[in-house]
Amino acid sequence: MFDLDKFSMKEHDIEEDAFNRVSAFISGFPARGKRKLKDLIQRGGGAVFDSLTPSITHMIVARQSLENNEDLAFWRSMTSGRPLGMSSISF
Repeated sequence: MFDLDKFSMKEHDIEEDAFNRVSAFISGFPARGKRKLKDLIQRGGGAVFDSLTPSITHMIVARQSLENNEDLAFWRSMTSGRPLGMSSISF
């Protein structure tokens, strides 16, 4: 399991294209955790958006908010244009 609180950007080199073609939406994290994830994805060439739309390819959800996450419920109710991947991460 990935632990966001223990992750340090300085300790990891991110290849410029590690997240190439990734359009992510991040949900359920405190501001600090969301910033860390956003920085990581952007350093790797990806993009992070503030709204869940059909153009999103990946949704990253805090494991602690899986049960009552409104964004996740909306994603599940979408009939088309669902994100291609979903990950849950602990913080």
